[in-house]
Formats: sequence, structure tokens, C-alpha cells
Amino acid sequence: MQKIKEIASKVRQEAVNYYEDETLESMCLCVSRTLVEELTKAGIGCELIQGKFLVDNPDDSKWDDDISDKLKYLPLHYWVRLTGKFKGTIIGLTCSQFQDECDDKIEDIFIGKKSESGRHRSGRVWA
Repeated sequence: MQKIKEIASKVRQEAVNYYEDETLESMCLCVSRTLVEELTKAGIGCELIQGKFLVDNPDDSKWDDDISDKLKYLPLHYWVRLTGKFKGTIIGLTCSQFQDECDDKIEDIFIGKKSESGRHRSGRVWA
């Protein structure tokens, strides 16, 4: 797991430097794709997941009027799910983009089971 943490940290820091944005707002797909590439290179099985992220206090200015109230609380989000030895573990490198909309502290990097997150909702493999 230490190698996974190191790769995740490196990918996040490189993205923060490249985009000059600590929150990596709206960058979850491209950052998660990069993480998949780096983990795969290291021989670690994983897949890109498209799901939703539960927020407590949605910023209405981020949403179109056409989007229902329910969706305001569950914005689209991407993360990585490990397979093989660490099956079921997820890695989110951009969850902090939602910090302003959440009551509790959102870590820059989340590594754990989806159920431990309390915020990652539903998910499907994104090819």
C-alpha cells in the first residue's frame, strides 16, 4: 500500500503544479486517468470509476437551472478503484474541490473503502 500512496501523492502534486490549483476543481477525470496510467505502469490493477460525490451545502452558482435539486447534492465525480490484492479500495485525488460545499474536512487524497468515505456514491467503470 505504501507504493500506492507514493504514486497517488506524486500524481496529485504534479497535477497541482501543472494546473496551479490546490483544489483541482473540475480536474477529477484527467487526474484520475493519470493515476490509472501510473498505477498500471507500476503493475497495480485498477479501474477508472465515474460516480457522484455527496456535498452538504451545494454552491448553486455552479449549477444550471435545469439540474434537479437532488443532483445538486450529488455532483458528477471520478476516482480510481483498485483491483487485485487491494480490491475495493478507492483513491480520490481531487475530493478537496468540494471542500467549500462540505461541512467536514475533506482530505486532499482519499485512500480507503468507498463506505469509509461517506461521500462517494454509486459508480460505474469508465473506459
